[in-house]
Amino acid sequence: MTPNDVAEKKFYLYVIIPKDNRQVIVNKGILIFQNIGIFGVKTITYENLFRFLSETYNISISCATISPELFVKKIVTKNNIKKMIMVKNHKSTNDTDLYYNGFGSETRIISKLCFSDTIWDKIVSAINIFIKGKANLFEFQNIEYDKLKLLVKIGEKDRTIDLHNLDKLSIIEEIPDYIQDEKGYADFIQLTEYIKSTVDDYLQEMVFRIQ
Repeated sequence: MTPNDVAEKKFYLYVIIPKDNRQVIVNKGILIFQNIGIFGVKTITYENLFRFLSETYNISISCATISPELFVKKIVTKNNIKKMIMVKNHKSTNDTDLYYNGFGSETRIISKLCFSDTIWDKIVSAINIFIKGKANLFEFQNIEYDKLKLLVKIGEKDRTIDLHNLDKLSIIEEIPDYIQDEKGYADFIQLTEYIKSTVDDYLQEMVFRIQ
């Protein structure tokens, strides 16, 4: 290869289109993109799909996380949180206070976490309330925080998640090692069977109708 050559990589895209039923007419589906390391095709696929449907059928689509609650359920677990980063804004209703130091934000970072099941259940409940709206606060040890970020371990990498900005974040599903073929690629048949087996988890949590 010359310096100007681009390495070609295989990527798979799995599309799930739920069927309508008597209770609801479905207008949401799921796209599952394969990433290889830092490389992926999500953005370019979405942009071309958006352009094609808009120009050809006058249909507009949007791509976001299936649901914030599902993101927390799949990614934020008791065993993979490495840090909690909580920010409390200090505000004054007196305009003159803006000219003095002492009003701003306070950041609290907690690491090396170890939760009992009871404490963890309370934290998950507080997180689920927090992610439901931009105005919601995260309560921890009787203190309310305006912002919450979590450093979590996903596979072999650490990732910082802003829990007030989940709409554009993707749920990451690790591919088991046994799916890898002798060339290092995912075996297509085993990969699709694995994805099929995990789809039900997403469908049970997914809201099929855009309000």
